[in-house]
Amino acid sequence: MNKHQTESNGLPNSWAWVELAQSGEWRGGGTPKKSNPDFWENGDILWISPKDVKTIFIADTQDKITLEAVENSAAKIVPNQSIVFVVRSGILRRFLPIALTTVDSTINQDLKALTPYNFINSKFALYACLAHQENIRKTCSKDGTTVESIEFNLLKKYKIPLAPVNEQPKIVSKIEELFSKLDAGVAALEKAQALLKRYRASVLKAACEGRLVPTEAELARKEKRAYESAEALLERILEERRAAWEGAELAKMVRAGKSPKNDKWMAKYKEPAAPDTSDLPKLPEGWVWATVEQLGAIGEQPVLTGPFGTNLGRDDFISKGIPVLTIGCLTEQGIDLEKAVYISSQKADELDNYKVNEGDLLFSRMATVGRVGYVTPEFEGSLINYHIMRLRLNQEALLPSYFLNYVRGSHQVIKYVRKVNHGATRDGINTKQLLSLPIPLPPLEEQCSIVADIDRRFSVTNQIYKSLAICLSQAKNTRQTVLRKAFQGKLVPQDPDDEPASLLLEQNKAGS
Repeated sequence: MNKHQTESNGLPNSWAWVELAQSGEWRGGGTPKKSNPDFWENGDILWISPKDVKTIFIADTQDKITLEAVENSAAKIVPNQSIVFVVRSGILRRFLPIALTTVDSTINQDLKALTPYNFINSKFALYACLAHQENIRKTCSKDGTTVESIEFNLLKKYKIPLAPVNEQPKIVSKIEELFSKLDAGVAALEKAQALLKRYRASVLKAACEGRLVPTEAELARKEKRAYESAEALLERILEERRAAWEGAELAKMVRAGKSPKNDKWMAKYKEPAAPDTSDLPKLPEGWVWATVEQLGAIGEQPVLTGPFGTNLGRDDFISKGIPVLTIGCLTEQGIDLEKAVYISSQKADELDNYKVNEGDLLFSRMATVGRVGYVTPEFEGSLINYHIMRLRLNQEALLPSYFLNYVRGSHQVIKYVRKVNHGATRDGINTKQLLSLPIPLPPLEEQCSIVADIDRRFSVTNQIYKSLAICLSQAKNTRQTVLRKAFQGKLVPQDPDDEPASLLLEQNKAGS
């Protein structure tokens, strides 16, 4: 027994503890030469590697090998109804995969297989190991290794509960009956989650197409009043942008002691490019297509990529300090600091230009391109790294929350990113391309109505989704409760006439 595993009996009188070493025949595995096509091409023998141990019953694998590979490599046949353990893999940091083969198979060198003796029902042994899954992972792990692994000698010494022969299939049957009901419940919960996800997507799609709330044009007509269309709003904002530029240029000339002789200097102004609408859908009355550049913050750099190269490197990172947001911080739910790195206050001051403010939007520019996050007060003052672009919008023209929902819900964004994607090995867009992203701009009042309606709908769905997540977590806990009770002898009635498990072990020793 492992030194961390308690000996306390805690079992019915007819049960016994048995080491896994005494429970069956153990086998290792190997990898046939990948360079030999005769070992792999047209193979029909399952070759199990850690990536295949995702369910507790294995009926297929991603890779298969030939009989020639079995005869000429370390990958030997593991009989049907054998229990496989992943003993070396990064996943062991948090989980120990265990499964049962349903056909004759082979395994690679990162697994060990246990074929139970005749006096142990293979499914009973599987469920017993699953009941002790987390304890096995913690108590049989190798220490001091760079690759997480299970110490095979400790695994073999690990003890599981053994019931009398007649009781084993009854326990298995009861476990599977209860698991079947749990599976049906989980499937219903997951279906409900999928329906909620589709509903949220339909809400965002309707919002981006002007179908979620009455348009400002419709309301103005009904109420017999005037309103500022998005086209008029955009024209006004562009005039304000030009006026702000001219004011800044005049101020520069005054500081330099110069006075303009004519208006030629005004020709230096570069008007933000309008979007190409030839391939864009028609918008509702009162809306207009615009670009991020047209709607960016006036007097500031609307889109900014985080520092790169020698400006920010691994040597700058410390355990605690000012957070630097990475691409992993942008989740479907928003910004999460779990994947952030940290730098000193002094370094943060050097990179002051890359700090984010409340209301900024963060846009992933590589890998999962287009994932977007909204900077709330708790993230203000954080910095961004090279994989993120910061968007600072003119909030008198475009509400950040409206843009956030547009990016999350419009297929037009996906279509645009695919069109401009320049990544050789992975997706990626640059600052210029993001500045040119087309945005369906509603009147400002209508943006407020759209955002408010989305928030109202999503506040309800979020509560439902949280409830479903709690139910799914409870289902997982219930599964472990079933296994725990099963291997404490509390799941099915005990039969006093059953032959004790201790006699089975003695008979097996005598016969070996």
